[in-house]
Amino acid sequence: MARHAAIRALLLVAAVGGSVGNAFAQDVLSHDLVVEDVRYFLAALEEVHPDPYSALGGKVEFKRRSNEILYRIPTSGLSAREIYEHLAPLIADLGDGHTRLSPPAREQEDSPLSVLPVRFRVVMDATYISRAARGFEDLVGQRLMQVEGRPVDEVRAATRALFPAENEYGAAMALTGAIRSQRLVESLFGRQLEALRVELESPDGSTGVRELPFAAVNEWTWEEQPGGQFAVGDSTQAGPIRWRILEPSGVGYLRLKSIEGREAFVEARGRQDLPTYVGRYYSRYLDRDAPEDLESALIGIPCFTATVGDLLQEMRARDSEILIVDVRGNGGGWSSLMLPLYLLLFGSEYADYPFPDTWVDSASPRFLEMNDWDAGDLAREWGSGYQPGDYRFETLGPPRGDLDWREYAATLEPLGCGLAAIVDGLDGRPLHSAEVAVLTDTGTFSAAFHLAYTLWRLGASVVGTPSAQSGNAYTNVLRIELPNSRLTGSIARSAQIYFPDDEVAGEVLTPDFPVLWKDLARYGFDSDAEVAYALDLISSGRLTPGAPGE
Repeated sequence: MARHAAIRALLLVAAVGGSVGNAFAQDVLSHDLVVEDVRYFLAALEEVHPDPYSALGGKVEFKRRSNEILYRIPTSGLSAREIYEHLAPLIADLGDGHTRLSPPAREQEDSPLSVLPVRFRVVMDATYISRAARGFEDLVGQRLMQVEGRPVDEVRAATRALFPAENEYGAAMALTGAIRSQRLVESLFGRQLEALRVELESPDGSTGVRELPFAAVNEWTWEEQPGGQFAVGDSTQAGPIRWRILEPSGVGYLRLKSIEGREAFVEARGRQDLPTYVGRYYSRYLDRDAPEDLESALIGIPCFTATVGDLLQEMRARDSEILIVDVRGNGGGWSSLMLPLYLLLFGSEYADYPFPDTWVDSASPRFLEMNDWDAGDLAREWGSGYQPGDYRFETLGPPRGDLDWREYAATLEPLGCGLAAIVDGLDGRPLHSAEVAVLTDTGTFSAAFHLAYTLWRLGASVVGTPSAQSGNAYTNVLRIELPNSRLTGSIARSAQIYFPDDEVAGEVLTPDFPVLWKDLARYGFDSDAEVAYALDLISSGRLTPGAPGE
């Protein structure tokens, strides 16, 4: 708490009444309407979140901060943007990447989005420029050393005081977005800037200071990102999941841009928000509106089981013994979708692995509403002893020990996509066994991090940059909308404990083969440098997955 206060005193705007938000003309809500929105958010946070208190110093401190937020609302009211800025420090101090508010939609504001002509990315030892607009191409690959005369580490800490981050890599990723936006830079430094002064280091060791101007996003002409030689996908592969065999190595390659697919959506039947997620899938990946009939819409979404089956069958036909699973930039989705991969790639090895995971779910009233449950439904789904408001603690994973695969396969029937029949026929054998390398970066989050963690437990080697997601963290979200400002956001409703006896690993899962700035330089900062790096590790014999969890 003291650390955050000191950082704010150094870099941040302290009071909403003097925030940069007032520099933009927006509709102002009355004091009473703002109070209603803030109370709505705080009440939802206490109801839904498994523990909104500990990170703030306990329940008393949470109540003190809540009162302070309410009492600091100006009698003249606030705009939606200012409400967002008013709540941001408390949300940031939760240190929970799944609990957040989104700023108002751009069309509700009277100023265009103004950004820098560069984009940043994070690796183990650097924040560097990964892409540049025309006229700034010479900056690609250069490492960020200072921002407005302050060391990048200091500015990253200040960013963490405004935006939710679970670990240092989450803070670094937040920094890459914050300093790119003129509006967010103003929130960081408390003054309007027409350009951002940065000190950069080139791979050859030379340094220099550049003034990077802000301009409307549509004023920049963006150059193609370097490389991308391993990009996958063709007209026969729809959706966010693609695969291919990389030539000439013969290594299998599975690219997951999001953890979304039919089996997970089918399992979520009955959730009130499912049509929203299905509609979003169609809009993002199929470029059309979803059918109004939900069952027809589900049938139109590709089966992950078929994708995994096709990949492993092709790998078996080619005697391919190594699979690269690429979840860089994957912000998550539905963890249950990955079950076909685990079962068809590992079989009984997955079923028998003693995962130490514990998951905690809270049966809040809003959770029951999301599932359209009453108290009877809760008792039927969770167990006869559960009542609304209770917490459920579960050790995850499929049944252990001497598993009857026919009986287990029968439990998979509701997922459809032929998974049950395949698992029944394999009787605990993998469809094709392969050693796995999983590629991660700071954007590997939520369900994508869960996938990387599970593969790592099963013996995969992790290559890349640590995730912004912590292993011991809050997860699963319930979406909210404030009644008057219409600000939207999410609140974590579950807790995951992947490392019950290791706080260090519980905060940062360090890759077996970290990717450093100098490694990217060797590959010309290609967007698929991690893929090339993994292939070089494989060809040199260095990347040999060890025992599970090592």
